[in-house]
Amino acid sequence: MYKLTPGGGTWSESVHYSFSGGSDGAILRAGVVFGNSRSVLYGATTRGGSNGCGGEGCGTVYEFSHSRGSWTESIPYPPER
Repeated sequence: MYKLTPGGGTWSESVHYSFSGGSDGAILRAGVVFGNSRSVLYGATTRGGSNGCGGEGCGTVYEFSHSRGSWTESIPYPPER
């Protein structure tokens, strides 16, 4: 996942989070959407997850929550077993 930062009329790109391919998922799919408060961002992967499935069609739903100037990643689906 990339982060874009404005600065002096240009934008700089940096890696915000690298998915490991394990329980946090791999291969990002679809776009991302903001929750109602705009301090939560949701997206999906097509591989990985905590259910032991590693192939196509498995995946996760990931969530980034913004608080006190930083973002925290969590995996609400699939739930940990």
